[in-house]
Amino acid sequence: MKISVTTRGFGRAVIERKGKKIQKLKKDEIYISQVILDKMEIKAESIFRPHQKNVETIYALAGKTSIHDRLYTLSTNAILYDSGSMEVRVDASQMLEHIMRDDEKIGLLIFIHTHPEGIPEPSKDDLKFFKHVSSEAKKHFPGMVLYGVHAINNGEIRNRTNPYKTRKNVIKWSSSTHDHEVGFYNNDGKWVNVII
Repeated sequence: MKISVTTRGFGRAVIERKGKKIQKLKKDEIYISQVILDKMEIKAESIFRPHQKNVETIYALAGKTSIHDRLYTLSTNAILYDSGSMEVRVDASQMLEHIMRDDEKIGLLIFIHTHPEGIPEPSKDDLKFFKHVSSEAKKHFPGMVLYGVHAINNGEIRNRTNPYKTRKNVIKWSSSTHDHEVGFYNNDGKWVNVII
C-alpha cells in the first residue's frame, strides 16, 4: 500500500492513500505508528539491569513531517556522558549535530528520555532540558522540536496489551515484561496530542 504525505504549512501533514485523505493532523499533533512504538519498547527495555536500579536513557524520533520514520538511539559517549536512575546527561549540541548530519531535511524531532519506575510527566529538571535543547535546536535547523517522557515499570512476565491513549498526550501499553507509558510535550511542558 502506498501512502503519500504532504505538508500544509509547517508542522501539519495530510496522509493520503491512493489520492484519498485518511487523516489530517493539526499543528500540535503527532502520529506514532505501531512500528515506531515497537522500536521505542525495545530501546526502553534494553536498559533493564537485573537486581539493580535501571538507568535513564535518551533516544529521538525524527521525520520530515509529523509522521516519524526514524529512531535514533543516541548511545555514544559524545552525546550521552552520564546516566543514573534519576537523570540522564547529554550534550545537546552533539545530539542535534549527529541527527542533522544524518538527514538535513528533518522537519520534526522528538527527544524522548526514560523514567524507570516513574511516570510519563516531566520533572522541573526535564523542563529546563526542554528549554535548553529548543534553544540549541534553533542553531541547527528550522523544524519543530518536541519531547517525550517514557515511563517503564514492573519487570515481570505478563500478557501484552495493545497501545491506547490515557490522555490526549499519553500512550500506554504493556509488552510481555514491562508496562510502558509515554507522554508528549512541547518545550513549555504543555501537552502535545498524539495519534496512534
